[in-house]
Amino acid sequence: MPVKSGNERLAFRREGGVILKENDRAPSVNGLALLTLINRDDLDRGGAVLYSLIDGAKFPGLGRIKLPSDGSVGLHSLLGESAQIDAMYAGPILLRHARREHCPVLAKLLNTVESARFLSLIISDEPLPNLLGRLIWLTDVAHDDGTEWVMRYYDPLILPHWLEVLDAAQRKVALAGICAWLYVDVRGLPQIVCGNKGEAPAVIGNKPMLLNQHQCDELMNRTLPYMVMHQLESDDPQALAALSPYDRYDFFSQQLGKALAYGLASPTDLKSYCMLSLMFGPYFDMAPVAAAALQDAKSALSFSERILGWTPEQWVSLEEKSASII
Repeated sequence: MPVKSGNERLAFRREGGVILKENDRAPSVNGLALLTLINRDDLDRGGAVLYSLIDGAKFPGLGRIKLPSDGSVGLHSLLGESAQIDAMYAGPILLRHARREHCPVLAKLLNTVESARFLSLIISDEPLPNLLGRLIWLTDVAHDDGTEWVMRYYDPLILPHWLEVLDAAQRKVALAGICAWLYVDVRGLPQIVCGNKGEAPAVIGNKPMLLNQHQCDELMNRTLPYMVMHQLESDDPQALAALSPYDRYDFFSQQLGKALAYGLASPTDLKSYCMLSLMFGPYFDMAPVAAAALQDAKSALSFSERILGWTPEQWVSLEEKSASII
């Protein structure tokens, strides 16, 4: 899958482009980063349109944004026209920006704090009904056991992982009619997914896209760090404060990889392992007391239950040994 990374300066200014008032609060760097990647050649090509794809569940302020009365911004729910208003704004929303990068609504979205968590941009020359129908179709997927579930590809955090697990044919269908799909990744870097411009749009069927067991497992493994981070922050909003937001995914991905290699599998044990890595560092497992708990295969107790049985002296020992490991 062709993906380009942008490392341009983020202080974006373009004549006639999005205007940022000097007395406004500091804009979201992540949002402005997307503008640096917009290819004017794509937009200037006949029929190409700029869209915002928004995960409404992660942006509660969406319903409070006033759309221009001139119809220059079109709002379309991927839940379908039958969705109730409350449900619509809590789901995936596609905004069509007729004024392209000059659109004040786009400027407001890009200036929203943490916009990279809920917003991606799409440049497409496909007719709106076709693009909308395809995006709606992609929100439902089927497992090879016959079950169906919602695919949150419209969450910018999930988007790259979803694209990575699709096979070539599925990716061609997913990107049909799209010139470029822009988002900011978990490391704070703006990314471009190059679409299938110039090709005839692939035909979608009446049934949802099918993901096999391997694809489901791979997607679960790739998104597991987000789940553990959410659990830890739910317990303590400051749990991740010591880590830079741009380092967190890689940190938890590495720690979960180690935990799984030790044979830990339950959500509770995986969470406990990551909690210890936050408390004592990424190499806490090398301390004797931790190593013993991780390698005690004969114990009937889970890893989480074993660490609950540690004495105060063992906790002190873990702290001292972990501090001495570089």
